[in-house]
Amino acid sequence: MSDRDIIKKQDQGVLNSSGLANPRKAIGELNEETFVFDLDADAGQAERGITCRKPFVVRAVELTPSTALAAHASNYTTFTARKRPAGALGTPATVAALSTNSSGGVSLVAWTKAAMPLSATAADRKFAVGDVLTVLSAETGTPTSPIGTVAVTVEYL
Repeated sequence: MSDRDIIKKQDQGVLNSSGLANPRKAIGELNEETFVFDLDADAGQAERGITCRKPFVVRAVELTPSTALAAHASNYTTFTARKRPAGALGTPATVAALSTNSSGGVSLVAWTKAAMPLSATAADRKFAVGDVLTVLSAETGTPTSPIGTVAVTVEYL
């Protein structure tokens, strides 16, 4: 039985807390949620977002394309997750980004998750009530951007 299953059963009054392999991880998973943003086909994705109702920190961002996209020097797509702070919605901070530019970017494989590297700045990944989490993609040149999803996993504080 996983730690998550033990915690669920404990919450239901079926089990006590003994037997947890990693209590800290199990509690963290209970406070996690994943937001999924859909990407449109063959076009840059206009920025779309959701307003934060509870404080959270971004733990992971993953892109799952439905088609492959080879890295290229002049025809590439950049996928970005951003934070737009409530006090300055016009000033975004990058939470995570991934590019298919052959200079430092990656090639995408159909139906294979690609982790989007998180910002090294902890404050960029921490959201307060009223901040807006957004996702967008921008094309450079003429790439064939894939349909897909960007999944943002957060942990509530």
